[in-house]
Amino acid sequence: TLAAADRGIPVFCEKPLTDASKSAERLARHCRKLNIPLMEAFVFRYHPQTRVVRTLIKEGRIGIVSQITGHMSFFFDRAELSSDIRGDSSLGGGGLLDVVCYPVAYIRHLLDVEPLTVQAAIRYDSHSGIDTAASLLLELPASVQGIAMGGFDDHRHRGITITGSTGTIYLPAPYHPPQESLIYLSLSDRREVINLDNGCPAFAPAITHFQDRLSAPAEAPL
Repeated sequence: TLAAADRGIPVFCEKPLTDASKSAERLARHCRKLNIPLMEAFVFRYHPQTRVVRTLIKEGRIGIVSQITGHMSFFFDRAELSSDIRGDSSLGGGGLLDVVCYPVAYIRHLLDVEPLTVQAAIRYDSHSGIDTAASLLLELPASVQGIAMGGFDDHRHRGITITGSTGTIYLPAPYHPPQESLIYLSLSDRREVINLDNGCPAFAPAITHFQDRLSAPAEAPL
């Protein structure tokens, strides 16, 4: 990313942007100094499905939000992991940065807040030294609890449940929504299913936003 920025090349970088906050801040400062667009590829931030969910929350469809639980995991065979970059602790390997980062980022984006405190229970692989499973409890403003779980030890699973005072919202595909996706609402007196025709692959809205940022920087901030 630094090399590209030094050459005047805008950067759309796969997540995680870096392996630590200080290095992320270093990249941001460097790109800002050079006026180079820098965007991390958490593509759900720009997806129509996410906008619909944020609207449902703002309209009070499930009352006052009290908890958001997110999960992302898949099973990674240890032999396979030994030859994969995600199994290399020196390069920031592990489930926390590879998959648990998704529910953490989604919860933060959904409410547009940052955690006040974070507690974690983490399982490590004794051979590689990387984390293979993690459960995080995020204390958020307005007494909202965020729970982010996942890693490399579980069956492939991903989802977000938003719990409010009068109902819940469940998303089976929050992070990379398909072209046709579903949102499930469980309310005090009924259940609803919202069918979305997103009309695009999961990455398309984010890439379009990045392109718009290049052609009209003042109108499409990152």
